[in-house]
Amino acid sequence: MRCKVGDLAIIVGGATPENIGKIVEIVRPAINGERLPAMRFVSNASGPAWIVRGRDLVWRSTTTSFVATTDERPYSDSLLRPIRPEPGADETLTWKDVPSTDKVTS
Repeated sequence: MRCKVGDLAIIVGGATPENIGKIVEIVRPAINGERLPAMRFVSNASGPAWIVRGRDLVWRSTTTSFVATTDERPYSDSLLRPIRPEPGADETLTWKDVPSTDKVTS
């Protein structure tokens, strides 16, 4: 696993594009089949997962048209990159495209 409890992490993937790039805090491991307000999550479906805390995290049901925002929700470890003060190369461009300058005006 990449993350650990207490880490800050950036969301780098997932089925909810509105959340990609948001910074979250790793709260605790997600429990297989646990229920959170307005959602259910099976953590072993895509590997280890965490309950994360952030601002206005979007949750979209995979079985209905339900969409909500929440401050805590589950995320797979593979969709998170921890932010730590360790030396190393910037990996931003491995998950995020270079911004376009086509519409920049001065």
